[in-house]
Amino acid sequence: KVTNLAIPQCNVGNGSSSIHVIHFDKDNQLWVGGSHGLCKINNIDPLDFSQPIAGELVTPFDNKNVTAILSTAHGKVFVGTRFDGGFIYDTSNYKVTPILFRDKKSVSNNNEVKITSFIQPSKNEVWMGLDGLGVLVLDAETGKTIEHFQHDPMLKHSINFDYISALLVDTSGLIWIGTWGNGLNRF
Repeated sequence: KVTNLAIPQCNVGNGSSSIHVIHFDKDNQLWVGGSHGLCKINNIDPLDFSQPIAGELVTPFDNKNVTAILSTAHGKVFVGTRFDGGFIYDTSNYKVTPILFRDKKSVSNNNEVKITSFIQPSKNEVWMGLDGLGVLVLDAETGKTIEHFQHDPMLKHSINFDYISALLVDTSGLIWIGTWGNGLNRF
């Protein structure tokens, strides 16, 4: 059975916004990101279709174009946007911290960078896929950059393209990196 959901508190439904990412966390919260911003829906029972759906707009992300979401065991939610870079939202105190980094190839910073995806391959690391700037490996607690992978034609084993479309950690721990138009990488 398909149920069309409208969540007016979050400007979701009835043709009002585009949904880019949906994330279900360990606390039964559904996070919905899109052109409207970021919406959090508490205590969802995914099998109870009679339950009314009510959400709340996470105000620091109001009207930001949210493209990626990842919740961690540290109580942090990594939020990526299309035009405003990446952020860490601390659910314990509602503090928002920008993920700051510098591109190795130019003087750009995280302003106007599209974040495409997040994965957490280990308790201490979060990987962030960027549209045009490769992959950042971040400390899962602080968001500080640990490593920055970008294409380098001089290195045989660099990623083959900096436009990252998808990241995945498989059950054996391998990391798969999908690119826009240049195939797949494995780490």
